[in-house]
Amino acid sequence: MARQCLQEQATVIARGSLALCAETLRLQSRFHQTRLHCAQVKGASLAALAYGNLGIRHAKDIDLVVPHAEFPAVCALLEADGYERQWPPPGTPGAVLSLWRRYAKDMEWRHRGKNIVLEVHWRLTNISSLADEAVDFSALQPVKVSGSAIISTLLPAQLFIYLCVHGASHAWNRLKWLADVHALLADKSATDIETYYRLARETGTDRAVGQALLLCADVFGLELPLELAGVLRRSRVARLLTSLALLCMTRGKAETEIYQLPFGTSLVAASHFLLAKTPRAFMAEVGSKSINLDDMLYLPLPARLAFLYWVLRWPLWLHRRWRRAGTGVAIAPPRGDLPSPWQ
Repeated sequence: MARQCLQEQATVIARGSLALCAETLRLQSRFHQTRLHCAQVKGASLAALAYGNLGIRHAKDIDLVVPHAEFPAVCALLEADGYERQWPPPGTPGAVLSLWRRYAKDMEWRHRGKNIVLEVHWRLTNISSLADEAVDFSALQPVKVSGSAIISTLLPAQLFIYLCVHGASHAWNRLKWLADVHALLADKSATDIETYYRLARETGTDRAVGQALLLCADVFGLELPLELAGVLRRSRVARLLTSLALLCMTRGKAETEIYQLPFGTSLVAASHFLLAKTPRAFMAEVGSKSINLDDMLYLPLPARLAFLYWVLRWPLWLHRRWRRAGTGVAIAPPRGDLPSPWQ
């Protein structure tokens, strides 16, 4: 019975992944036809790189990153192709959408006929101090997914660092994100791993990458280069980040999303502050968390009054907590890739 259940689930995952791959290829072709740029992150390209098989990696949506300047044209293309914006929801005032593009990193779309979810990113992360450089769309990695079908994604080192930053931004609360990183490292030499970490130090993402490497060592038994392992094990911040990630990964017995548990978002936000290496990065994180994206949707304001979101941040937070008091509900399930911290 258990084997049959697993086989059925595997079949569903494989069919869904293949459907997402086909749609990714179609969208990529449409972008090229209209001279728009895009790159896939995660999804079919990652499945091919990490596992050599499109059907075994679970995916619920398509993630594309596009140039910020091309985002309006991308939206027009998606609407013409049968996609409808889901989050922020339709009818959101233009002033709020402008603020969303300033402080968020993506919008969620759904195809009306195919029921496929698409996340369009104009930046790679919401963590102010990490991976904030623009993607170079003239230098992408072509990944063969089947036959002559090729999907463009980030270059190997940039993709690895992005996956580490993405997992760190969620405090690694889903094991599959760590499994992807470990699978990418499975055939890498000690020199390759050291090179990735050196590049991470140059870009200021070494805390996220170090956390991922320690987690891979502790959870999957990855053998790290001896000197690098010593550096990471001696780092109090790296050890604390790893412990916090393991807590978020196992809290709720891995049956409940961390964001649906009491103060789950607070744990994730705490890890964001630990990832900040400098006082400037720390203050940038304080600034980004001084505004809640959901407040913009709950209380739309004209652009000239946008400063009030900072003033109302904590009163609205207390209001949400008061409304939930006694309901037994921690927070609403997150929409999009990363919910607002301390929701």
